[in-house]
Amino acid sequence: MREFLVIEPSWTHSVWAPDGVRPIGYIERGIAERLLGREIGVKKCDWFTREESELMRASPYWHDELPP
Repeated sequence: MREFLVIEPSWTHSVWAPDGVRPIGYIERGIAERLLGREIGVKKCDWFTREESELMRASPYWHDELPP
């Protein structure tokens, strides 16, 4: 079973977020951990730097929709 990370903006759950805010994208946890060189998901929420986000979005394994 593959586990996907849901990457979303930090303001998604704020009181000022517009209705219908969607996640930015999805990437497999193992692939993201190899790209970033660290374990993800130890805490409930992980924050990524702009550079880390760009690295994940540039991956061929990045998906805009949740894969089946």
